[in-house]
Amino acid sequence: MTVPEEIDSLNQRAHTLYREKSAEAQALAEEACALSVRIGYRQGYLHGLINHGRALTLQGGYQEAIPLFAHALSLAEESKLSAIVADALQEIARAHFAVAEYDEALQYWSRCLDVSHSAQAHDAWLRALIGLGQIYNAHGDFTSALAHHRWALNSWKEGDDPTLYVAAAINVGVDLYQQQRLDEALEILAQTRSANSEQKAEIHSILGLIHLAKGCMAQAEQELRAALDINRAQGNALGYATNLLSLGRLAMARGEYDAAQSLLEKALEKANTMGTPHLLLQIELALAESHEARSEWQQALCHFKRYHEQQLLLSRHTSPHRIQAMEMQLEVEKARMENAQLRRKHASERQERRRVERMASEDTLTGLLNRRGMELSADSLLALANDPVCALMIDVDHFKATNDTWGHEIGDKVLRQIGALLKSGCRQGDLVARWGGEEFAVLLQNRDGAQGAEVAERLRRLVQEWTWERIAPGLAATISVGVAQYHVDSDLAGVIQCADEKLYEAKRTGRNKVVFREAVHHRVAMS
Repeated sequence: MTVPEEIDSLNQRAHTLYREKSAEAQALAEEACALSVRIGYRQGYLHGLINHGRALTLQGGYQEAIPLFAHALSLAEESKLSAIVADALQEIARAHFAVAEYDEALQYWSRCLDVSHSAQAHDAWLRALIGLGQIYNAHGDFTSALAHHRWALNSWKEGDDPTLYVAAAINVGVDLYQQQRLDEALEILAQTRSANSEQKAEIHSILGLIHLAKGCMAQAEQELRAALDINRAQGNALGYATNLLSLGRLAMARGEYDAAQSLLEKALEKANTMGTPHLLLQIELALAESHEARSEWQQALCHFKRYHEQQLLLSRHTSPHRIQAMEMQLEVEKARMENAQLRRKHASERQERRRVERMASEDTLTGLLNRRGMELSADSLLALANDPVCALMIDVDHFKATNDTWGHEIGDKVLRQIGALLKSGCRQGDLVARWGGEEFAVLLQNRDGAQGAEVAERLRRLVQEWTWERIAPGLAATISVGVAQYHVDSDLAGVIQCADEKLYEAKRTGRNKVVFREAVHHRVAMS
């Protein structure tokens, strides 16, 4: 008979292995989850979900991991397991940060600060503080980033996780490098002796960039190759693609444009599987410059256009008014951290209020909005909509048969994965919700009906082509989608009803297809 200690051992092995053998760690975490469900061991299940998500993020599966972390967060809050709550918040923030969703990253790191203070979880507090510094760095405010990372470095004390000191030091080194304070960066990186394998790759990476900036090509290549080898062995997709980009830049600096192009194309292929706009932006620009140096004007223009597209995508996250709003939030967080005693007094009440608000508008299985959350969010979106808005109603084909054949646990995994695929296939400003049961709803900003139908077809293919046998042998899943365009004199209920009619038509005429309805001009009372 399985006992909690056996599950704890599985989770411990998964946690130890996820940086170096992410696929093996993922399998261990999934086994821990299955056994925990069998004997009703909630803590084992929550740790398994988080370990599973961590393994996925290392492989570049950020959008797949977020629903797992969100599910763990919801259950941990319900059980008042504050240490697991802090871990889940940290991992959700990291995943959002990796795909340039900075508002969400800030929200979750801020909540992590609250929880870690009330739970006296100093390690979690340090991780969140480092994360806030990374948000500053991503917005080009290297001075504020450096201040936060030095704060974390100076707040580390004996008894804390030694890898947190290394993490803070690495980030200080990155901030100094961004300010071209190269010798200072080298000095601080020399203090990182207790690094884990993932951090060693990060250290080699930044040392390579520093040596490249100093013109020391041989040393730069040695460090970058060392980082590449570690990340390749560990299956660290983001680190591997970033190293390929840096090596491509190094080859360009040497005038070796054939080698540069090969490295950059490999980096682009890897980055395209992850949805990391910052990395794609840098790779497309490097490819444009490489082709330009070889007088290949058409290819250079093509990559520069893609660079511009990524820049526009990122501008939605880093536009001046959003940066100003985020800076205000960050300053508020700084003030709240400096007044820790007052925060601890009110943290429990604030945390409970947020939990209640979130539970009222968030689907706990998928981490998406629920129907109420969609309706509340859509009110403000549609009230300001001068540009076209498009609605998609989505149904999982033959989902009852999936539950009957494989069981509800597999069915839940299918719904979580479809939610992750839908979220990953939409832009940040779009609204994605689990409408109920196996139905999902999506509101697409700045897209007319025809463009919405194109997005719907892309989402349909994403679901159809995903490797469902990763969940269960012989499993397959498809979706049917109804599409309708919103018009200024209609409302959410009207456009949803029309999209639902088209969804019914898609199901009636064979399923696994998209059916589009022209603009909607009438109102319907919400039931």
